[in-house]
Amino acid sequence: ERQIRALAQMLHRLHVERGDVLFNAGDAADFLALIVKGELSLQSFGKAVMSLGEGEMWFGELSLVQPCKADTSIRSINDVVLLSLSSRTFHELKLDYEKHRHEVKKSLFLNTPFAQHLDSDQLANIVDAMEEVVFGAGINIKNEDSLEDDVFYILEEGLAEERQYAAMRKLVSRELGPGDFFCEDALLLSSISENPRKRVKLQPRIDAKSECKCLCLNRNDFHRLIG
Repeated sequence: ERQIRALAQMLHRLHVERGDVLFNAGDAADFLALIVKGELSLQSFGKAVMSLGEGEMWFGELSLVQPCKADTSIRSINDVVLLSLSSRTFHELKLDYEKHRHEVKKSLFLNTPFAQHLDSDQLANIVDAMEEVVFGAGINIKNEDSLEDDVFYILEEGLAEERQYAAMRKLVSRELGPGDFFCEDALLLSSISENPRKRVKLQPRIDAKSECKCLCLNRNDFHRLIG
């Protein structure tokens, strides 16, 4: 949402008069545009191949991914108003987003017991290695009876429920919210035995009460990055 607001603020309003050429085939295409008003004609070798109307289509998407040249000419059929985003602005927003996400992930990981044992380089590498995964409401994230795999989770958004049987088979549960973590044993073990009987069973069971966004860290990545 933060990035969507930033993107909206960076859109530039561009007016093109009737008959003007937006760019010719072979010109550098370095912006993305949405037609707000009017109509454009895409032309190849002087002949119209299709037209684009207001609100109908973005064009120039590829220019945001890599430098490219226009493969058709674009001329305005009437007065046109565009919302445009330059590739330079897009990449600045992308870098800002990546920096913001790094800081969010870092702040969450700093609240785990593993962070205190890492130097700054190790911490940065661990944060970069963490991946996002989303679980829908009602989805079982970890089953009490499933064999332990190798993933540690931090809950970034949403609510989950942790349930396990204590003494006398009494069911104990608690709610997990943003910042809580689980399956920390996945990082404490150095490896998983090839013998399935020696694998550790997960305790407790974790279910998503609402849509949950989690940060995940694989055991192999963790031990590789901390040396």
